[in-house]
Amino acid sequence: MVFASIDEVVHLFKVALCHYSSMALTFAVLVFTGHPLLSAWPLTFLALTVVLLVWQRIVNRRARVSWDNETVLITGGASGLGQLLSQTLALNGATVVV
Repeated sequence: MVFASIDEVVHLFKVALCHYSSMALTFAVLVFTGHPLLSAWPLTFLALTVVLLVWQRIVNRRARVSWDNETVLITGGASGLGQLLSQTLALNGATVVV
């Protein structure tokens, strides 16, 4: 991908970072103050991308729960959502009591 100008790159950064308000604010400060990091935008882009990916990995990680050797009592587990929950827990190794 070839960029026509630094304005196009700045626009892409703003679009990419709009969901991360603190990161977007930091980048906006860099852009509007003419910070020297802007001249090295590929390296800056790479660093910001890595930071965002690591941040997403940390924030969006799921708790690892082992249901082996666990007994679960579900009231109303004969039909509807209770049945679905009891089936899911049973598939994950829990002993289900309905």
